[in-house]
Amino acid sequence: MLESIFELIENEAEGRGQYIEKVEKAYDRYKETCVIHYPEWLYGPPKSKLFQVEVEDCPEFGETAELEFDSGRTAFLSIDMQQDFCGHDGYVDIWGATFHKHHERSTPSLTS
Repeated sequence: MLESIFELIENEAEGRGQYIEKVEKAYDRYKETCVIHYPEWLYGPPKSKLFQVEVEDCPEFGETAELEFDSGRTAFLSIDMQQDFCGHDGYVDIWGATFHKHHERSTPSLTS
């Protein structure tokens, strides 16, 4: 029993080492190409076409990288931050911030 536990720990450590090795190879490839490629070793072969999207401030602020996605495993979500986040009854409105023209001032201004 104790031997099987040690064997399991050894196999887990070996698997973790192989995973880290693959991540390091992917990072080296990124440094050469500025593209974060679809990790086929992690997800398997692509289900459809691969496409790339330019991402600003990735991986560091001020840098730009291309991220590669499998269109067969990717969903596009469009979130209207202006409406959901800043619109009437949105997060910022409920929070109490007033930067909308339609809001009344909660404190008198110097001009009124």
